[in-house]
Amino acid sequence: MQASGDSPRALFLSDEGTVFPDSVVCAGLVPGRELGAPCPHSDAGRMPLPRRIEARAAHIAPGRGRPGHLAPPCAVQALGSLALFLGARAASFGPELQPLRVFKCRLMYLLVVPGLRDERPGEIQAPDG
Repeated sequence: MQASGDSPRALFLSDEGTVFPDSVVCAGLVPGRELGAPCPHSDAGRMPLPRRIEARAAHIAPGRGRPGHLAPPCAVQALGSLALFLGARAASFGPELQPLRVFKCRLMYLLVVPGLRDERPGEIQAPDG
């Protein structure tokens, strides 16, 4: 899976309430699915680091966020906080994920970026911050 001390860049959410790190999903190793090659949008089998959305990019793909917001470059849509997007179903993912911004990736998986809260989409907070 991941080397010790190597934090996930993203956490992917399953319909069953399971959370998978980007090192599994982006590498094409999702349990219950055919083993495949790494996602063509990945960074060596990992989610690319979030980037600031520029004004032109926000105009072309407004669903990803506003200029200055952070988003994975492979995200096609920002969906709000996990708590708001999933409502009562969000409880199955635990309270620490509730305020995080949910994205839909190009392969249609839902994911959150640790520390990227929906109410502060321009910064990634430290785990204890």
